[in-house]
Amino acid sequence: MKNIFKFYQLNEPQILMICGFLMLSIGAFKTSIIVGWFVTGSLFIVLALLSAWMAGRG
Repeated sequence: MKNIFKFYQLNEPQILMICGFLMLSIGAFKTSIIVGWFVTGSLFIVLALLSAWMAGRG
């Protein structure tokens, strides 16, 4: 259990970004399939760039 809390503490920004983007993606799919795929693809690109940037910050 201690390891899970340490993992969360170290990766909190990435976990929150993934959860937030997942919520936006689900909302987009409720609008329409085409919008959902477009938004999901765009958010995955943004998430990859933000994660790489945060990993580089150390």
